[in-house]
Amino acid sequence: MQRGDWCYFEFKLSYNQLSNLANLPSVNVNILTDTTKFGLSNDTNTADNSFSRAIPVIYVAAADVTSQVNQQNVPFNFTDTNITITSVEEISDRDIPIDFEIKGKGHAVVPQSTVTLSYPNKLADQMHLFYLYKVECTTTKGNARCLCDQSVINPYQLSLNPPSANVTSPNITILPNPVDLSANVYDCSASPNPMFCQSLECNITNLAQDDIVKFSAKFKLWSKTLRQPNKTQINFISKFLFSANQSTYLVDSLGNPFLVTIH
Repeated sequence: MQRGDWCYFEFKLSYNQLSNLANLPSVNVNILTDTTKFGLSNDTNTADNSFSRAIPVIYVAAADVTSQVNQQNVPFNFTDTNITITSVEEISDRDIPIDFEIKGKGHAVVPQSTVTLSYPNKLADQMHLFYLYKVECTTTKGNARCLCDQSVINPYQLSLNPPSANVTSPNITILPNPVDLSANVYDCSASPNPMFCQSLECNITNLAQDDIVKFSAKFKLWSKTLRQPNKTQINFISKFLFSANQSTYLVDSLGNPFLVTIH
């Protein structure tokens, strides 16, 4: 190289693989160059042979949450007698299903997210509204994983099989509500939830683009609570919330922590 000549090197660094983690706040880039002398050549300024910078990273992700079940009417009969049961089928012969699909939309993986279902649970001990007896949260496509809190599912540990004379425990005696219901709407979509509501939380890890998680909850309507001689209809409202707030460095397309709420 002749005196006065110069050259430069251009480095292009790709961050694409970081989207598979989405848990690093920044990337440290450190570049150090060295020169080899030939003849009388000499590096006259060694101070500019290095480059160091911490580059902040923003991860953008999204998810689609869709309900798989429409609003439904569930008929019931109130009976003013005690009954001891061992099976959930003795509560009611008809299920109330709540089903959702969560699909990752990318670009980044969502490392940690939660789904929370708030539903009308009970007015007092043994005075239930909805009895949650079965929950499934499974991955049907991709590598995401979902785990749910088991403590609120089938709290009386009743059998999921049809009732049998050979099964006598666990059991519970269902008592009829001694008073008329004071409301015709039980709404669990508000925040904070009223006392009659219960929340079920499931944790989803590593929701990548095109991953699909199916959430399914099954309830029985606890008709022994529903003493309502002057009402022809009772409305129950639940809330399903998807939140990625636990993924600290993740934002939606507008730069905000993203969540999806469906009533």
